Amino acid sequence: MQILKSAGLLLAILVGLCLLVIWDRGRTQQENVPPESEPGPLGLSVSGGEKQELLLTYSLEVKKGFRQLPVGEGRFQSGDGFRLRISPSFPAHCYLFHSATRSGPVVTLFPASSGDSNPLRRNQELTAPSRIGDWIRMNGTGRDEQLVMVAATKRLAALEFGPAPLARSDFDARLAIIEREYSPANWRRLHEERSVRVFAEKARRREATAIVVRLPLIEQRFE
Repeated sequence: MQILKSAGLLLAILVGLCLLVIWDRGRTQQENVPPESEPGPLGLSVSGGEKQELLLTYSLEVKKGFRQLPVGEGRFQSGDGFRLRISPSFPAHCYLFHSATRSGPVVTLFPASSGDSNPLRRNQELTAPSRIGDWIRMNGTGRDEQLVMVAATKRLAALEFGPAPLARSDFDARLAIIEREYSPANWRRLHEERSVRVFAEKARRREATAIVVRLPLIEQRFE
């Protein structure tokens, strides 16, 4: 009888240990389940606390005669005026530039003066030129013009050269360094009817990320 009691006690202990192991394994699996994607501090999704995406939305407002038309990207005619609108989903140091030709000097559209505030707030919209009634005009020479947009998570002193035009070679050299040091891990562009959205994954091992967009303004001439 004593042997049977000992065997029963041993069996009960073994069953208890098995149940404890099963319970502990289930709790461990629950703890290891990655959390669902949730809005990240920089505007888009963060999955498991690792992936961070930045978003930059931009559009052009074109003036044709007395009409003002919002467009994403497109071809323009000589004499058209246009303005650039951008909005970052994160606190961004923004820099906007214009060149009348592919090899011509580069002019700063923003920040063009000490009164221009940088960085922009999250989802703040910026228009350049900023003064009401000011437009950039197609030069009518048949050569391509270009806008350059930069939105960065830190200040980029190399792009703060003031209102004086900068030689294209110098500008390209500065921009190349920024792209090499602060380019995102990957990025994609989504074209919509009246705007373009640029998604960029923040590089985890870099101190900052910069979104760089080169936007050619092709002049469409009619003979």
